[in-house]
Amino acid sequence: GVDEVKNAACEMLLAQRVEQKVRTNRAAAVLNRLHVAQPRKRDEKERPANIPASVARAREDAMEMEGVLRPKRRTEKDLMEENGGAGVYSMDYRKLYDLKVPKWAYDIIPEIVDGKNIADFVDPDIEKRLEELEVEEDARLAMLPEEDDEDLKLDEESQKQFDDIREKKTLMKQASKREKGKARSTVAKTILGKRGRAAADVEAELEELGMDSDDARDTVALIKSHSSARRPNSFPASKRARLSADGEKTPTEVVPKGIKDTEAKTKVEKLRRVQERRRAKYGRQGEADRNVYNEMPKHLFSGKRKGGKTDRR
Repeated sequence: GVDEVKNAACEMLLAQRVEQKVRTNRAAAVLNRLHVAQPRKRDEKERPANIPASVARAREDAMEMEGVLRPKRRTEKDLMEENGGAGVYSMDYRKLYDLKVPKWAYDIIPEIVDGKNIADFVDPDIEKRLEELEVEEDARLAMLPEEDDEDLKLDEESQKQFDDIREKKTLMKQASKREKGKARSTVAKTILGKRGRAAADVEAELEELGMDSDDARDTVALIKSHSSARRPNSFPASKRARLSADGEKTPTEVVPKGIKDTEAKTKVEKLRRVQERRRAKYGRQGEADRNVYNEMPKHLFSGKRKGGKTDRR
C-alpha cells in the first residue's frame, strides 16, 4: 500500500497548490486573457461518431471475453526458442511476401544462368535414357567382328630394333643426368655430345639405330660443318699464329661518354651509390607517416616574454 499512499499524497498536494493559485489576483488576470471557444450548430443534421465495424466487433468480443484468459500471440522469438534458439533458427521471410495468391510464396525460385532457366535443360528421364544408350552400345560392340591382335605385333627384327633404340635412349638420359650433376661451365649440347667422338663411330651408331647409310653419312657431314664453323682451327694459319703470339687479349673497360677516364668513372659510381642510399633511406616514408613540418615554431621559441601568462616562453 505504499504506492497508494504516495499517489494520494501527491494528488492532495497538487489540489492544494492549484487552489492557492486560483485564489491569488494573478489567476484572475490570466483568466481575463483566456478565451474558450464554443462551437455552434450550423444545421439540424446529426453527425454521430463513425466507429468502424472491425473496431465495434473487437469491442464486442472484448466484452464477451472479459474475465477469460486470452491466448498469447506467438512472436518470432517464441518460434526461435522452439526451433533450436539463436544461431540455429532461420526466419521464414516468405510468409511476409505480399502476393496475389499466398501459396505462390513457397514456389521454387528458378535459377537463371546467361538469361536461361536451368530447369528448361533438365531432363527428368535422363537416367532411363542413359541406361538405354548403354544397352544399345553393348549390343553394337557385340555385333562388331573381333580384331586380330597378330596384325599389330612387330616381327622379330623390328622388335629387336625397337628394343635397341629404347635401351640407347635410356643410356643417353642417364649420361645426360650425370653430366648435369657436374660442376663445370655451361657448354652447348651439340658440342658436348660430339666431343671426342670419331665421325665413323657416329655414322655406325646411326646405322645401328635404323638409319640408312647414305642418310647417316650426310648427317655426320652436316654435324662436322656446323661444329667446325667456330673452332680456332678453322681460322687461317697466319691468324692462328698471330693469336698464339699475342696471347689472350684482355677486353678493355668501356667508359661512357662525358667521363674522362676510368678513375672519373669510379668516382661517379661512388657518388651515385651515395645518392641512392639517401633515397632508399627516406623513400620508404609514406603519406600516412608522421611528419613535423616545423620542429621549432617561431612564436614558441622566439624568447620574448610579454605581460601575459608565463607558462610558455
